[in-house]
Amino acid sequence: MGNRSPFALIALLLILLSISQLSFAQNARKVAQAVFPSIVLLSMADKAGQPLSLGSGFSVGPELVATNLHVVRGSSRGFAKAIGASGRFEIEGIVAVDEKNDLAILKIRGFNAPPLSILPSASVSVGDEAFAVGNPQGLEGTISQGIVSAIRKLDDIELIQITAAISPGSSGGPVLTKDAQVIGIAVGTYRSGQSLNFAI
Repeated sequence: MGNRSPFALIALLLILLSISQLSFAQNARKVAQAVFPSIVLLSMADKAGQPLSLGSGFSVGPELVATNLHVVRGSSRGFAKAIGASGRFEIEGIVAVDEKNDLAILKIRGFNAPPLSILPSASVSVGDEAFAVGNPQGLEGTISQGIVSAIRKLDDIELIQITAAISPGSSGGPVLTKDAQVIGIAVGTYRSGQSLNFAI
């Protein structure tokens, strides 16, 4: 570093930090713009029409939405609402289920948003940027940013641990790379810890 003063070094570090934060913010904006049209808020009810759960989901094909099985389990009816839209789409039913991984594919009449691209799990590494998109507590179109902090095995299920915040209502929403590719589906959080959030 030669004869640079401590003040010059501190100024340089602050500049590098601000550039890094700006890049992170630009990535979050790019991800939000790319995926929001493909995200839905899921509202599930029982036979009497009483609310059971709120969750999130995302397009994986024409009239097909991926979510967590626990979001829809036990419900008799439900609807999906696209982020920022006023209309609702009827959930016709469940067309595929993966019990072990808590996943379901829903048939949603009339919802034809662009499907999100899904990366194989082998492409995910600790330290990668991660963005969680969903509807925590029913708050539509929420994006949080963080990193992949660990990849864990629970029995024979692989979980991605992330620092991007998720809350009830986020379940079923995608966890994405900075290039807006899906690397997991938000599934839960340890409320007693900090930044202990998990995706399938």
